[in-house]
Amino acid sequence: MVFANYALRPGFSQISTDACAPISKLVKCIEETREDVYSNGLLAPLYGQVGDGIFDLSIMFDSNNADEWNRAEALANSVAMRSIRIGSSFTGE
Repeated sequence: MVFANYALRPGFSQISTDACAPISKLVKCIEETREDVYSNGLLAPLYGQVGDGIFDLSIMFDSNNADEWNRAEALANSVAMRSIRIGSSFTGE
């Protein structure tokens, strides 16, 4: 889902993720995701219902910038694939 987030980055869009992880693998999954966010260079706040093994990213990007759009999609895909790889899913609700 892509929509504008005017409060955090006026004029920017975002891709929201909804990742799950088994509680025993949650910390490692979040740490790896955080590393992906830092190396990606986009603003992507991480939050969620971690007690349930669910965390989300709001990946912020300029929808008029093809490079940022591609990096945002790549980051969302890496979060999804990581969740699946560790035996969970990419939607918590």
